[in-house]
Amino acid sequence: MLIFFVGLAFEFSLFCGVIHLAVFYGTKWFENRVIQRRAVKAQEIEQHSVTVEVD
Repeated sequence: MLIFFVGLAFEFSLFCGVIHLAVFYGTKWFENRVIQRRAVKAQEIEQHSVTVEVD
């Protein structure tokens, strides 16, 4: 019976580890995606902006 609970605890800890990694890398992927979209938007704005020089 003890071996069963030890095995169950081990499986649960592995499961939690996998979930933790999925959340961590999923969050990193999402952050990178947001940064990428902001950079593209900034580039588009820069391309369409007009610079005026005053003497």
